[in-house]
Amino acid sequence: MKAIRRKEYVKDVYRRHPASLTGWIVLVAILLIIPGIFSVPLLESGRTGRWVFVLLLFVPIMIAFQQIVQWYGTTATITSDRLLLQTRLGFFHHELREIPYENVGQVTVNRHGIMAYIFRYGSLHIRTIDGMEVVLFAIADPEEPATFITQRLASQRE
Repeated sequence: MKAIRRKEYVKDVYRRHPASLTGWIVLVAILLIIPGIFSVPLLESGRTGRWVFVLLLFVPIMIAFQQIVQWYGTTATITSDRLLLQTRLGFFHHELREIPYENVGQVTVNRHGIMAYIFRYGSLHIRTIDGMEVVLFAIADPEEPATFITQRLASQRE
């Protein structure tokens, strides 16, 4: 992550709410059940069956590992002067973006679905002056960073 500047403080660090990963958790659970259902016939069918069994176990484990790496590696750090966005979209794809508050044009919050209301998460949409939109998906209490950024914008524009 980029270094924090002198006289700059970290307000908070956000990442996706764990409840937003339930779709992936269900998919991995179903994919892990499949080898269990076919384990006896596959393991009794010789070398090829064992390879198929291992492959059927390997795929959901890799999907789960990739989702955990992406969840843990994707953060939004809100400081007193700027937003630092660290994105990890896979094992080898890593991005780091910096958006100073003077470049922020509009901040909106969206909540979609019953899970978002039950677990109190939503998406924070940040549109810059040059038209680029950054979306922080499924963060807990998105109103809090939106209020902070809006207040910072108002104080900087005065």
